[in-house]
Amino acid sequence: MVTHVTRGVEAENPYTDRFERISSILKTHKQSIAKHIGIPAGSANFTELQIKTGRFMFFITRLTDNTNLAVVVPPSEQVFNVARLNIRLVRWKFDELDIATKKKVEAAPAPATG
Repeated sequence: MVTHVTRGVEAENPYTDRFERISSILKTHKQSIAKHIGIPAGSANFTELQIKTGRFMFFITRLTDNTNLAVVVPPSEQVFNVARLNIRLVRWKFDELDIATKKKVEAAPAPATG
């Protein structure tokens, strides 16, 4: 699984800690939402965050209950939409691998037959 790809222009980026910055911003946002609407911080989730510019397109989307995925693509609506669609199509497979989701399924009562 590819978790990070860099190119030669990466050295020009002055923010080498950008992943930590984005993570911190998202955690703060989730805590603010939870406080505002009065729910536990772990229950406050968003579906997707999109940023589109002339130089790149970026989105963060839910992959599993415990995992968000950040994607940066060239400025092309087609590439952007295909990336989002591909993630949506494989989300179920990652749900199978997610420990928290497995625990929920195992804890659920068996359907009544009869």
